Order: sequence, then C-alpha cells, then structure tokens
Amino acid sequence: VENIIYTDFPDEFFDTILLPFCLLSNLNSDREVAVREINRILKPNGTINFSYYGTRAREFQENLYSSLGFTDIHSKGNYTYVKTDYGNFCSERLNWIKIKELFGKNSFQGAIPDNARSSCIYFGSAKKGETK
Repeated sequence: VENIIYTDFPDEFFDTILLPFCLLSNLNSDREVAVREINRILKPNGTINFSYYGTRAREFQENLYSSLGFTDIHSKGNYTYVKTDYGNFCSERLNWIKIKELFGKNSFQGAIPDNARSSCIYFGSAKKGETK
C-alpha cells in the first residue's frame, strides 16, 4: 500500500488498479495528480476499477460519517466537510460527466459507471489506452 499521489512503483507496473472506498471523491485537489500517477504505473490496456460518491449521496455521506463517530459534519453544494480529531477532510459528490472528463484527459477509455443515475455510490472502470 502506498500513497496514490506519489508512488515508488516503476512505470507500467500494474495490470489492474483498484480505488475503493470512494477515494476519488475524497481526493479533491489531488484527484488529477492521482489519475496521472495511475496512468504512469498502469500497463497499456490496464484497467482501473473505482468507486465514488454520486450527486445524490449527501444524506448517505452524512449518515455514514455520523455512524463513524464524526460529529462536526456539514454539506454545501456537492461537498461534505468533516472535522475530526485527526484532521479535516472534504468529500465531493461527482457526476459521471466529471469522471469521464477526468479519465479521458489522461488517456483512459470507457470511464462510465454502472447504474449511472440511480445510486449514491457508483462503481466504474476505465481502460488505459495504448502508449504512443
């Protein structure tokens, strides 16, 4: 396990990468950096599988974070902010167009999630294109 923003893995090392637990939603300003790093360490035609909070997940997120014992939770727009004793974080609710753009500009294809308009948490995958 390494920090997905900066890894020590060599170029084109993995066939598949898994980003669980809505990590894409929680990266915020580092999201594009993470996808570029994934692009670097993923083999050509490799696959990334991911999950993220959809735009309808506000109540779900607030209930989840509350059940984990976090008490300072508030949402505004597509963001939920959580203050903890260990630090603060912000989680963004994303739409499938934003996901498709994020992966598309980094040479990934097919980044369209399952059940694209019906769920709080979406699951999707994208395939890295051939290196030119």
